Amino acid sequence: MFEGVPVSRLVDTRHELTALIKQNLYGRGSKSEGQAALIARNSLDNSIFGMTDDMLVKGTSANLAPLKRAIILETFAELMEILDDYSSRFGQGGNAVKQGMLAILSDPDVFGRYSAEQQTKIKAIAAGSSLFAKRRFDQLYLSIRKEAGRYI
Repeated sequence: MFEGVPVSRLVDTRHELTALIKQNLYGRGSKSEGQAALIARNSLDNSIFGMTDDMLVKGTSANLAPLKRAIILETFAELMEILDDYSSRFGQGGNAVKQGMLAILSDPDVFGRYSAEQQTKIKAIAAGSSLFAKRRFDQLYLSIRKEAGRYI
């Protein structure tokens, strides 16, 4: 599938797809274009994580470890960026955080990016008291940072 393609081109393609996702899926662009870019990027990521030595023109699949780690870290950073964006769209404080989590919950493309455990926490923030929303949000954010920290 990617025979003879330099790793740098895979990285560039992934960055281009990420930009399209941010612009269209989370921004104000074409939702369908953002969804297509997300599907394409997920397919690219699956191909990279599934590469074996016989698929590479030179080098070994072990040489892809830094790229795989970068993909994982970039994904976690993206999840945190989404939380930051949605929680600040409505102002400051617990009500703003709660509204932001309700907005994430109402968009299946955005909500679907999170793991089942993270989705449960987002639902709890959205359904819970705005008095505790900021604290729960901070705990969710910290849990994502800790999980990402395992790959550094």
